[in-house]
Amino acid sequence: MEILRSNGDSLMSVLEAFVHDPLVEWTKSHRSKQSEKDVRVTADKNLRPIQKKLRGVIGEVERSVPNQVEMLIKEATSATNLGLMYVGWAPWL
Repeated sequence: MEILRSNGDSLMSVLEAFVHDPLVEWTKSHRSKQSEKDVRVTADKNLRPIQKKLRGVIGEVERSVPNQVEMLIKEATSATNLGLMYVGWAPWL
């Protein structure tokens, strides 16, 4: 996580390249309906959560690397989240 944070600008530059890539599906489908400015606004809206996660902002609080990693591990090992991911769990059957 420390490496991701220290190289966040480089990572965001790579991701921003996809915004301008004409082969990206979400821009191609909206290109006829939206202006270039609207596409840029949509792209910025989609990149903002990635920037927040790289900085460790959760809610309105910026967390340290150890706190963020601990929170992510708790979320990843949560029985609720794991139960939602398990395909075999079918309450409707």
